[in-house]
Amino acid sequence: MSTLSEARKLPSLCGYVQNLPDGRVEAVFAGKEGEVLQIIEWCKQGPRLAKVTALEVKEETFDPTLSPFQIT
Repeated sequence: MSTLSEARKLPSLCGYVQNLPDGRVEAVFAGKEGEVLQIIEWCKQGPRLAKVTALEVKEETFDPTLSPFQIT
């Protein structure tokens, strides 16, 4: 829920976040470059009780079917 709350503060963001079976979290962000960079910076720390051990960022082709940011 924390990533959803942070992402929704950035009006241009579309995409999703989901927990993976192996314990990792996958997030896809699309929007204005500055807002995407801002949410990536937030993800480096995560919510207050999170323990972020690694962050991998991949730039991909924009998917025009992405909806407003959501949890999947």
